[in-house]
Amino acid sequence: MERTDVTGSHGVFGSGWAWLVSDQDGTLMVLTTANQDVPDLKLYTSIFPIDVWEHAYYLQYQNRRPDYVEGWHKLIHWKKAGRRYEQVLCRLERAAGEAEKLQNDSRTTEANDR
Repeated sequence: MERTDVTGSHGVFGSGWAWLVSDQDGTLMVLTTANQDVPDLKLYTSIFPIDVWEHAYYLQYQNRRPDYVEGWHKLIHWKKAGRRYEQVLCRLERAAGEAEKLQNDSRTTEANDR
């Protein structure tokens, strides 16, 4: 996984989080949440979060949140994030295969009932 743009985290007003997530189609995106909120875990799988509450960066960065977020890029273990994303894609692929099998089994049952 290459460096991902998390500049959406700059726009979090006040305290909150930026999340690199995958949606149900495997698309990567950055979501932001306020305070202690999290993305809807029925719709998204978190790859990694970035804490953008002031307590996370103020001592080192004062009010320079964009510099703090930029510094995160140097700390993220991108290979591990890539493995997490690959796991998400494998789960989605497995789920799609299971859904297709169920659909085929249902069609076979309907055909046999005729």
